[in-house]
Amino acid sequence: MSQYMDGDSDDGGGWRDASILVDDNSNSGFHQNQRGSADYPSVEDAPDRQPDDCWMLPSNSSVMEVLGPNCVRLDDIRKKTEAYMTFNSGKYQVDIWGDRSCIDEAKKYLDVIGNKVNERKHPMRSTKKWEKPARELTEKEKRRVEKRQQRKTEEKRYQGLPAVPQPFTASFTMPDSNIPLPKIIGEKEAYLNQIRASCKSFIWYDEGLHIFKVAGQDNELVEQAAGRVRNLYLKIRRGTDPTMPRSSELRLLYQPTRNIGARFIKLPKNFVSCDLYSDEQISSYRILEPIAGGKPSASLVQYNMLTDGVKKLDLSTMQQQQQKQQQQSVSLIDFGDNNDDDNAIHPGQNLDTSEIAESLRDLNIRNAKMMERALDEGLESLRLLDWEISMEVAFGQIYLLNYPKRDDFYTFSSEQLANLYFPHHVFNSKLAPCIGTTYNHVKGLLEYLSVCGEEYTDSPRTSYVIEAIQNPTLPEPARPESKYSHRGGGPSRGEQAAAAAAAEAASAVTWKSVLTVNTFTKEGHAGLWNCVTDSNTLVNISCANLEGEYSWETRLNYARRLPSDYDTPQGQFVNYLRRSKDNRLVMSVTPAYRPHIIKQRTKWVYAWKRYIIEVEKEEMWDMSNMDDTHHTIINSNDHNNHHSTAAAAGLPTDLSSFTPHRVNYYVTMARENWRYRFAENIDLAIGEAPTWTIRDFLANNVDEENTAMLQKDAKEFADIMTKVLPVFYETRPASLV
Repeated sequence: MSQYMDGDSDDGGGWRDASILVDDNSNSGFHQNQRGSADYPSVEDAPDRQPDDCWMLPSNSSVMEVLGPNCVRLDDIRKKTEAYMTFNSGKYQVDIWGDRSCIDEAKKYLDVIGNKVNERKHPMRSTKKWEKPARELTEKEKRRVEKRQQRKTEEKRYQGLPAVPQPFTASFTMPDSNIPLPKIIGEKEAYLNQIRASCKSFIWYDEGLHIFKVAGQDNELVEQAAGRVRNLYLKIRRGTDPTMPRSSELRLLYQPTRNIGARFIKLPKNFVSCDLYSDEQISSYRILEPIAGGKPSASLVQYNMLTDGVKKLDLSTMQQQQQKQQQQSVSLIDFGDNNDDDNAIHPGQNLDTSEIAESLRDLNIRNAKMMERALDEGLESLRLLDWEISMEVAFGQIYLLNYPKRDDFYTFSSEQLANLYFPHHVFNSKLAPCIGTTYNHVKGLLEYLSVCGEEYTDSPRTSYVIEAIQNPTLPEPARPESKYSHRGGGPSRGEQAAAAAAAEAASAVTWKSVLTVNTFTKEGHAGLWNCVTDSNTLVNISCANLEGEYSWETRLNYARRLPSDYDTPQGQFVNYLRRSKDNRLVMSVTPAYRPHIIKQRTKWVYAWKRYIIEVEKEEMWDMSNMDDTHHTIINSNDHNNHHSTAAAAGLPTDLSSFTPHRVNYYVTMARENWRYRFAENIDLAIGEAPTWTIRDFLANNVDEENTAMLQKDAKEFADIMTKVLPVFYETRPASLV
């Protein structure tokens, strides 16, 4: 039986008293008004036998609120559970027929609806009038209150100037007085108060000298307080200084071991790009096809330098020259053999570096220096932020979006790619990280890692990612009507209009968020989870590998973490989130949170050399293409129409009933100590700095961490992937066969 029919339930605040039944002989007209048989389906079509079970509607709610117009929710539950149900208006209950498992599942759906209706009808009261006296606090709660009061007292103790001279002092001079002081110290010195209390030091600002002065009884704490004030200034300055580095992107070519060229050919059949494009865009994009033995003649190199110089390189010029180049390109390139298959690169060959051009013999050294400069600026700009930071190396194929227009048989030399085209701001490329769409595509790599790596004990790991559009806060609960409103005791029209305007303004502010659930409890409730917004890639360094099937990309990412409280839109969504027996998500629609992309990630995790290798299977559902559920993803803040009310109390969506719209496999590489270091930033207090420095990433002789070693290790793993993991798409487009 339902928990709402269980008289022994422990839920004292529930909306159902099992001992109270509906009195059909009552003179009250309430139930008569709600049970009119004209508006709801009759029980005449029900099976002849007695119902196998029933579910009582809450007596304080109407049929419209619980079952929706024309009992539409019963139809939805029938489809999901295969249990037959009808509304019995005479007994004000839902009669149910079917197997026990179907009945239990149907009653769970009805329980969810009842809970939401009850919560909406009885919001938390904002005032304490006519409330029971507060219970006496427990010893643990008393200690918590005492600590909170001591902290407030400690903050007040160090505010202002010290009454007597202090034995230890320090100072920090403001390099720039253009930044408003309240932006640094916070409103009513809120930031400084936290530093004062934790460091037990006096801090004040001398406006004449533009100096923050610190004094206290402990020299170490005084120095720490001065350092935190300095960090606070640097954090604010980096956020307002337009000269500070923002996002940066590098396109590099890994140093080849012989003279290699590359053609720009159409994307192969079944190639999976990293974004969704139109057919017209896909047909215009290109992929690199390595060609060995194709060496441009001196006249062609001279012609290209004259017409495609860095100062004159632009896409319009390339398009104007396309007709002329198509006539010259084939005759000016000296192919070693007319058979293209003989010119293709075969990984693992012992090649002589003396054959490459002089300007390419130190290419990897130059690449390492450019990477070091980009990562140095990126890491330093993120070091003081209490945000989520991550760095990883992703593998895949590089495809070109903006590039010099030539015919598909034109061969670009490695020297041209590395020194002329890749560095140019017009040239644009992306890494397609998909390495397969089925398990068989990645089976060879998993078998290799099982032998040559060490699998983690909790591998494979399953997590769930929800991309959503949400409001910053939950909508204000609807104000219940006063029984004296007809006497003028209710809100005025002006107050109602102001409340409606405020609610509309609050719902207009939205942002994109990404919610990740890493664990679930045995009962199927969400365990460890976090939610972030403002997800961005600060540094993106792609490296094309012409001597193998796979290239790679080094990414430095950051995101702002949102609170994990349950009185937030993301917290309310997680509170109703469940996991089915099939390990699929079961979601309920909640106010101010609108999911649009759902991903289930399964990661096989291995230790390889100094790195963590993750082979990931990503199953994706697009909510906009799920007809059964998309109608519930609507604005649930409008409580004045019945359709949105039904959506707000909607049925859970079980992804077990839907086939994923896309299944892709990816592989990434990262160091475990990167994650340990970045984890410090999440818990940074005001003005604190993490223990890690830029040197730990770029000049660590103990763990051999530097950009040159990172590129070398990435190339080694890419070569392994080339040997054990053939590409899953056709290697040649149909147009070149």
